[in-house]
Amino acid sequence: MEIDLKFKNSIHEYLILSTVSICLIFIIIYFGSSNSKINFADRLIFGVVFITTCTVGISFGKYPGWLKKKFLKNWKANSTQKKIFEKIIYKGHHPNCMNFNDHRIEFNDQEYCTGCLGLIIGSIVSIILMIFFLIFAPKLPLNSYYISTLIGFVVIIACFIEIISLNRKKIVHIILNVLLIMSFFLVSISVLEITNNLLFSLVTIIFCFLWLDTRIQLSTWKHGQICLKCEKKCKMYCY
Repeated sequence: MEIDLKFKNSIHEYLILSTVSICLIFIIIYFGSSNSKINFADRLIFGVVFITTCTVGISFGKYPGWLKKKFLKNWKANSTQKKIFEKIIYKGHHPNCMNFNDHRIEFNDQEYCTGCLGLIIGSIVSIILMIFFLIFAPKLPLNSYYISTLIGFVVIIACFIEIISLNRKKIVHIILNVLLIMSFFLVSISVLEITNNLLFSLVTIIFCFLWLDTRIQLSTWKHGQICLKCEKKCKMYCY
């Protein structure tokens, strides 16, 4: 059994789009650098949009797929894996299978998905940082924002590489997912401060969705690889 070829092609497309978007950010901050001052209203709009996206992200981390279940009511009925979904018991957003033990962490007698836990913590921290940024509007040297952008992209790439790595460490996975959302904060804030342009910063937030979705696609691909090597017949993630 092999993972669907279309899915593998889509991963390549996501990686290409993510690479292109990162290059576009560098182009934006290089050619869009401005000495003008952004007004508080635009800064507030940017902050509200970012906080809203983080809040939505927290809901997805807590209840994965809730949007699909809410607006695509026939999704399960149309799935070729309907019987598999109904039979499998889940723990920490993963099938109760020993092959996914390193994808879960136990705390207070409850199991959590390490990836989602990291994303939730990262979103909460980023919301706090954004509120701090809106209230105090710290004045930092422009070079610090260029460095922040570079750090943000290094974290994003490191997170992608860690997801597909053979040997996963739970704590490392949690930390990198926390840092992933914080890197979105760093890159978005940096673009805003360097360009002083609301539109550019909002485009960056849209790119953050792309990078997050790329991370999700890579994670799903990794799940499929685990299923392929498993001797059980369910093959939950092979489609």
